[in-house]
Amino acid sequence: MMRAFAPILRKNKPSKMINIVSIAAYSPLPSIAGYAASKAALFSATQSVRIELAREEIAVLRSIPEQLIRI
Repeated sequence: MMRAFAPILRKNKPSKMINIVSIAAYSPLPSIAGYAASKAALFSATQSVRIELAREEIAVLRSIPEQLIRI
């Protein structure tokens, strides 16, 4: 999805891309290994894409909704 939306965001600078990452990326639990691994991968990919697109005035952010709920 990030690759699909990057061209659109490039045409509308400055832009923001927000990815939703689960707390499972940091604190995986038994029986959700696949889910936790996919969220950890999204976390890492978001960081990499943030570096790549920063010079193009596209901010790439991550949101972890569970952290908002626990406040």
